[in-house]
Amino acid sequence: MSHILAEHDYGRLIKSLKAQRLMFEVALEQVRPEQFQQHGVLGVWSVKDIVAHITAWDRRGTRWIEAHGRGEQPAIPEAGYTWADVDALNALTYAQHRHDRPEDVLRAFAESFPPLLAAAEGLTQAQINQTITYHDGQALQNVHGGKLIVWRYQHYREHAAHIKAWLATIREGMFLRHG
Repeated sequence: MSHILAEHDYGRLIKSLKAQRLMFEVALEQVRPEQFQQHGVLGVWSVKDIVAHITAWDRRGTRWIEAHGRGEQPAIPEAGYTWADVDALNALTYAQHRHDRPEDVLRAFAESFPPLLAAAEGLTQAQINQTITYHDGQALQNVHGGKLIVWRYQHYREHAAHIKAWLATIREGMFLRHG
């Protein structure tokens, strides 16, 4: 089976979404409480900031998938924005949540996945294969409905890698200091 076909298979999409979410959560479990708000994981962002970022994008993704499931055109990435504005959206999310308490960020993160999963599981194979057209800031783009799910699990994988790499540099620094 080709990668394109496998990527848009309903069962594989749902399994990948769950698996990558779990792997992101496993990366989070490696972070000690005193490290959660330490800046420098990804630029100035802390793990807390990354979790708030993931939550915001999961909520957007849920809206995209729900709209697609209703037969509506999803507002990708968000109404009034294009992919050319992604840095502005990320900066807005950071500004909105940078003073949030860690427990509030983690609660919102936990609460964001069930609706995302339900929306994804609510799509039919026909909806997963259906083409969606959106404007990326420069031109109209076409993607299959399944790509809405792929984007979510790729985002987990991307930021889990950032957290793991940051933790590895901390461990390496501790090793070098303590021999």
